Amino acid sequence: MADAKPAPVAGALVGAGVLAAALLIARAGLKLYDEPVRRRLAARLLRKE
Repeated sequence: MADAKPAPVAGALVGAGVLAAALLIARAGLKLYDEPVRRRLAARLLRKE
């Protein structure tokens, strides 16, 4: 079993990639789920009668 650690540059690149992926997933969830649901609920619940 090798006991070598990755280079700091490789670790930073992996960290940056994970952060970018997390931000993209969060943005997709916001655009594809949260905003349409909020719009529908607001139109339904805040309707003036």
